[in-house]
Amino acid sequence: MLAVLCVFACSNAKCDAMTEGKLPQKEMPSDAGAISKPDSLTIALCHQSNEKDEDSGWRVPFMQAVSRGAGAALSAGGIHGVRLRIGPCPEEMRFEYCYSKTGMFACREEEVGRLLMSAAWAAALVSVRERDDRSKAVALGDVGGGDLFELSNAVEKGEQEFDRLLTIWADEGNWTREELRAGLTIVKRIVAAESDASDKEAGSADVELELYRVVSGYVFSFVVGHELLHYAADRCMLSDSSELERTGEFERLLKLHGQNGLLCSLEPLLTTEVLADRCAYRTAATFDSALQRKKTSLPHWKIMLGRRLAVDILSWALAYGPGSPGRSSYTDDMRFLRAGTPGYMHNPLRVVGFARSIRGRDATTDGKEREIICEDSARVAVIQLNRILAFCAGADSRSEVVASVRNGQPMLVNELGVDLPGGVSEAWRTGVFVEESTFSCR
Repeated sequence: MLAVLCVFACSNAKCDAMTEGKLPQKEMPSDAGAISKPDSLTIALCHQSNEKDEDSGWRVPFMQAVSRGAGAALSAGGIHGVRLRIGPCPEEMRFEYCYSKTGMFACREEEVGRLLMSAAWAAALVSVRERDDRSKAVALGDVGGGDLFELSNAVEKGEQEFDRLLTIWADEGNWTREELRAGLTIVKRIVAAESDASDKEAGSADVELELYRVVSGYVFSFVVGHELLHYAADRCMLSDSSELERTGEFERLLKLHGQNGLLCSLEPLLTTEVLADRCAYRTAATFDSALQRKKTSLPHWKIMLGRRLAVDILSWALAYGPGSPGRSSYTDDMRFLRAGTPGYMHNPLRVVGFARSIRGRDATTDGKEREIICEDSARVAVIQLNRILAFCAGADSRSEVVASVRNGQPMLVNELGVDLPGGVSEAWRTGVFVEESTFSCR
């Protein structure tokens, strides 16, 4: 499950090993084969029992995103279609976007709709910014996952809340009310085009639609790829190892999870959840490879930006969980930002694995590697890693917290410096974080 605590029985020896970030090899299920199942995947798109059974407008786009993001995995598992069953959420489904177990797959309609709308806003704002200044669109440095969720939440709450947000953003000076209204128009066109494949009225939204499909495809490659392992009786439908595994990077992330007492497990790692993330990385990498082979009208920089925005969205979703608030959470709701879910790898490491999986062979510009964990995802990662360091050191006072972070800096710079903006490595070395430059994308 993407963010649900599972019950896993293990002996003390096994639990101790997993707490250190190691998987007991003999307990790892084989990836070979797939369970006997129908040739279509039925997903229970559910809602709370007290919610009305009304189409949110995201049902068909959700099926499209599942098929697009995890199409290779579904085909490998003998699944050639996606169907929805609408109704109340299963009793065992509590605080997650999606939940699955052998033969059962469920997702919250409201929450997957928020992920999809965030992807649509990402594509829309790139388009709006590009009309004004292409150089600003290339980085889109003033927009991150928190902003995309904030816009999505405001639209969902209604015109009055969206208008209030327009005023706030306009007062900050980065976006005008007219630009954001234009963005909303594009979002609506994207939804209409995704909801009806025969719709020929998308017109000028075609480019935005294609970028939306890239961003949402990346996001749901991870979400669905993770859940498919549980659905298929803890077997990954993609049996071939990913480059992340072949290079040993996946094992390094597991080891880093409990490295030298600096980063420690909140709870013993659950074998099934680690394997589910491994499967999600395979699914994401397969989607990325297919995208690189596909003829697309999108320029190279837009695909790279699509990767970065997908990482931002997933990072924010993992950090806050269902009902994720917007960027105001940096100050108002920081206490709710989760460093991880017991039994899973720490959230920043999960995001690093995802980012490395989709970096692609074309991840350079002018011969230089470009990071795709920056802006909001970098901020969230640093906050979470610093919290974990302080927790694992048993730090209580501010001075102890500072000392714990300083002790962990060499390890973090060495292991994660390449994934984050150069400003983060420098800030870890000096202890000085400058908001305007530390987290910015190059």
